[in-house]
Amino acid sequence: GCSKVISQPNYIQVSPGVTVNFSNSLPQLCKPPETINFTDASTGPGVLSYEWLFGDGGNSFIQNPSHTYFTGGSFNVALIVQSSLGCVDTLIKPAAVVIRDVISDFIGPATICRGVTANFTNSSVPASVSSFWDFGDGTTSTVTNPSKIYLTPGIYFIKLRNNYGTCADSVTKQITVLDLPVPDFNAADVTDCKVPFTVNFTDLSISGSAGIVSWEWDFGDGFLSTAQNPFHIYTTAGNYSVTLKVTNAGGCSKIISRSNFIQVSPGVTVNFSNNLPQLCKPPETINFTDASTGPGVLSYEWLFGDGGNSFVQNPSHTYFTGGSFNVALIVQ
Repeated sequence: GCSKVISQPNYIQVSPGVTVNFSNSLPQLCKPPETINFTDASTGPGVLSYEWLFGDGGNSFIQNPSHTYFTGGSFNVALIVQSSLGCVDTLIKPAAVVIRDVISDFIGPATICRGVTANFTNSSVPASVSSFWDFGDGTTSTVTNPSKIYLTPGIYFIKLRNNYGTCADSVTKQITVLDLPVPDFNAADVTDCKVPFTVNFTDLSISGSAGIVSWEWDFGDGFLSTAQNPFHIYTTAGNYSVTLKVTNAGGCSKIISRSNFIQVSPGVTVNFSNNLPQLCKPPETINFTDASTGPGVLSYEWLFGDGGNSFVQNPSHTYFTGGSFNVALIVQ
C-alpha cells in the first residue's frame, strides 16, 4: 500500500504550432519576364525555416524571396514553414501569380496616299480593356479600330498602347504617306465646226511621290484610252467633257474632269438668194437674202464681185457697170 509521487516540470510541451501565410506583389508588365516579390507572414514558436515552390519549377529557401517568371501563365505558389520545435505547416495559393503573355499588334497599311483613309485594326491578344493610338502627326484616338487620313506626305510612327487594367503594353509601326499625283492635260485645238474632228491630247500631269505609271482617259463620247498622249476622233457634233485619271508608282490616283472641254458644232450651211435685174442697163440695185443656218450668232461678209462688199445679213447692192458677177457669202 506504499506510494510515492514524482513530478517532471515542462516534461510535455505542446506548442501552438506554425501558421503559414504570405503575400506577393502584382505583375507590373503585360508579358514575361516578370519579377514578383514574396513576403512571408508566417508565425510560430522557435526558429522558422522556409521552402518556397513558385509553380514554374523554381524554388527558394529564404524568408522573403524574389522570383522571375520567364513564361506567361497562372502559377500555384506553395510555402512550407518548419519550426525548430518540429512543427510544420504548408500553404498553397492557387493562381497566386498570373503572368500575362500579351502580344500587342495592329493591322494597317505600310504605305498610304495623302488624303486617302487608312484603316487600323487592333489585333492584340488578348483584347485590351482600352486602347490609345498616337498617329505620329499630333493626332490621337481612343477608338479600338480607328481610321485616319494623313494630309501631308512623309514617314510617321504609329504607336498603339493597350491598357489591361493592371498593366499596359505598346507596339510601334511605321507608315509612309505618299503624295498624290496632280493630273492635268491640254489639247491644241478643242473646237471645230465639222466632223470628223481629230483632237490631240497632251498629258501635263505631275507625278507626286513616284512616277506616273498609268493614264485613263474618258473622252466623253463613250471611248476610252490608256495612252499617255492620245488622239481621238469625234464623229458627232456636241459638247464633250474629258476626264483623266492618273496613277503613280505608289498606287496613288487622282482624277481631273473638264466640262464641255471639246465643242464640236454641227457647222454652218451657207445659202442665199437675190432678185433678178429689172433694167437693161446699169445702175441696177440687187437685193440679197441670207438663208444660212448654223449654231450660235452668225456674222456675214458679202463680196459682190465688182469690188463692193457688205457685213449685214440681208444687204442691197447697186451695180454701176454691166457684166457677169460672182457673188460670195462668208458666214462665221
